[in-house]
Amino acid sequence: MTWAKMEGGGYDNMEPAFKKVKSLVPNIHTIYKWSSELVKIMQMGEVWMAITGSNISASLRSQGYPSRWVAPKEGAPMVNGGVSIIANAPYQDAAHDFLNLYFSPEFQLVAHS
Repeated sequence: MTWAKMEGGGYDNMEPAFKKVKSLVPNIHTIYKWSSELVKIMQMGEVWMAITGSNISASLRSQGYPSRWVAPKEGAPMVNGGVSIIANAPYQDAAHDFLNLYFSPEFQLVAHS
């Protein structure tokens, strides 16, 4: 969303973001699927800069790897990797209410503005 906005698009026009990403692909060393893949190639010295969540840097630092996470001046949106409701846990109704709110178009619009 941020790239779309920076490139003249927005919520209703994501094409500028896709165009920007396509322009960057020739300069990308590795496109990884899992954060564990990123950690491995960083520890091997194959990658010295990456786009990832702030948690990866702290984890690497705790293992002695010289890592630092920097938020872009445009902002760093919160990204959740997944949301689950645990079977037979208390407050099932509240958990379902939370998920319904979280995934509602109204909340997504506010959360990603």
